[in-house]
Amino acid sequence: MESYLDHQGRKLVQRFDANSYIAITDALMSHDICRGRGPLKETLAATAADFFVAAVDSDRLYFPAQSRELADALPGHVDVHLIEAPIGHDGFLTEIGQLDAPLRRHLSD
Repeated sequence: MESYLDHQGRKLVQRFDANSYIAITDALMSHDICRGRGPLKETLAATAADFFVAAVDSDRLYFPAQSRELADALPGHVDVHLIEAPIGHDGFLTEIGQLDAPLRRHLSD
């Protein structure tokens, strides 16, 4: 197992520049959709998309309260679908099945 992990680690280092992760994280953390546009509700008022918002109950990168704030600012009524997962942010990857029925309903409407 150790040699397998070493092999996979070497492959990752060869194809991934760690500085790109820093740049992406910086852009993600500093982006403000309201910058120069006004309050969130006003900024999002002109959107015409059909939104589906999901949050992970144990997420510490994007807190569920932030997802509720976003949903409340979007035009119309937008529910927040809460994924229960003890592993934090990555719960959206491991517990995607919890969104199966709500997402199917959303897409069929």
